[in-house]
Amino acid sequence: MKLVNLTPHPLTLQGEDGQVTVPPSGKVARVVEEQRGSALLAFQGNKVDDLIPIYSVPIVDLAVRKVVDLPDPEDGTVYIVSRPVALALAGTRADVVVPDDFVRDDQGRIIAARRLARLIRIS
Repeated sequence: MKLVNLTPHPLTLQGEDGQVTVPPSGKVARVVEEQRGSALLAFQGNKVDDLIPIYSVPIVDLAVRKVVDLPDPEDGTVYIVSRPVALALAGTRADVVVPDDFVRDDQGRIIAARRLARLIRIS
């Protein structure tokens, strides 16, 4: 089986036999989104000097348009992608996986993944 890393970062996999790093392939699969609508959300902030300020922030509706730079399925090849890409494809490509079950250093940074996961849809 061949692993192709379609993220911009090297991925270290930690298994029972040790670690292996899968370098980025040079291509990055990504999701193209389209803004479909927007609204303004007003909310109360924290009380300051007996006043409760009101803040507002825009909320937009994003639609997934398509996934780009993902090669067609190829026998014996599994593609490692970002979680947003895998979510956009959930249940449509058995050859697409994401890193999962992370190993972190003492600073909380991800240093390896113990497994790969396929994202599926449940109806």
